[in-house]
Amino acid sequence: MDVVAALIKENKKLTELIYNPVVANEKKRAVLLMIGKEAGFQDYTNNFLNLLLEKDRLDLLEEICESFEEQYCKLTDTEVAVLRSAVKLEQEQQFLIAKKLQELTGSKNIKLKPVIDQSLIAGFVVEFGSSQIDLSIKAQIERVADDITKSASVSVKASRPSRISSVVCRAEEKAIAKVDRSKDTLYIGASKASLAYLDGSLPADFGFDPLGMLDPANSGGFIEPRWLQYAEVMNARWAMLGAAGLITPEILGAVGVIPPETAIVWWRSGVIAPAGSPDYWMDPWALFFIEVVLMQFAELKRIQDFRKPGSQGKQYFLGMEGAFKGSGEPAYPGGPFFNILNFGKNPAEIKTLRTKELKNGRLAMIAVLGYGAQAFLTQEGPFKNLTDHLADPANNNILTNLGHIYGQ
Repeated sequence: MDVVAALIKENKKLTELIYNPVVANEKKRAVLLMIGKEAGFQDYTNNFLNLLLEKDRLDLLEEICESFEEQYCKLTDTEVAVLRSAVKLEQEQQFLIAKKLQELTGSKNIKLKPVIDQSLIAGFVVEFGSSQIDLSIKAQIERVADDITKSASVSVKASRPSRISSVVCRAEEKAIAKVDRSKDTLYIGASKASLAYLDGSLPADFGFDPLGMLDPANSGGFIEPRWLQYAEVMNARWAMLGAAGLITPEILGAVGVIPPETAIVWWRSGVIAPAGSPDYWMDPWALFFIEVVLMQFAELKRIQDFRKPGSQGKQYFLGMEGAFKGSGEPAYPGGPFFNILNFGKNPAEIKTLRTKELKNGRLAMIAVLGYGAQAFLTQEGPFKNLTDHLADPANNNILTNLGHIYGQ
């Protein structure tokens, strides 16, 4: 319903069409169906819109959306807050603001409605209920000007500007999209508690958080939910690279693309005895420590960007600093290095791509875990395990492998 309300407010042509009594209902129905398909509406939402059309109540759609939001927020103990800022705030910033509001109001959920207001100059204003928190530069300037005027008129010492202003100015803009998850296919472990904060706004969110690690209010404090979201993306990417890299030499060796002496199974290609110590172009231990130093350098830059997004664009790096400015989202820096093909032309496409990435990354993490278990049980590589299973599934599977631990 948030999406419906936003479309009605933002698209004047759509509003004129559905409110126009001269336009045939069939044409309106076709337009509503197309919008529902593009926006991914649930069936009951499409049916509800068609019912309003049949009953000639489509002109009340905006009021119905407002009433629905009010009742939904009451039932879910959700505090609606308008967040006005001079520029668009990043998802992490909005998350931190919502978390602080949750602590201040004691509400179970917080729903932010972001509004761009360039007159604020910088900072932001949060309006909820009958209260307002004004941390904008505009408010500070107005207060300073007011204090100077007062001090000049009464000849007293100028007072310092306060941090809170009580000027109230409400505005409406498209809210952050929330998803009604009552009919979603969710993972085992999804609960009412987890769905209170896993609202579908994050990519690849299936409501799974049995330990409450991502709960902004009760996460335990020792691990920040924002870090967990970031860490999952990083581990997913490493796992996808690792899953492909561990099996590729074995496959290339099996089909004769590379010689047998280089087609080493992954767990024998390291420098740690007794796994193996193959002949590289230089001493394996020297190569290992060089990799450690280079990886540490890359990881330090990555964690610095997480703590202070955009900071790496200010540090000298062989004249390539501009490529490391980032997008403000540490997990998705973008730019000429990290989004060479410029994928994601709009928010919906970006979220779809991020969801696919996490789905594949989660499978890859499980795959790498399986590679390790197979190596321990069979002393073979993953490709050899696969071909053995396909050749004789009855005698080469997880159950039979458990009876021959470490290849015995």
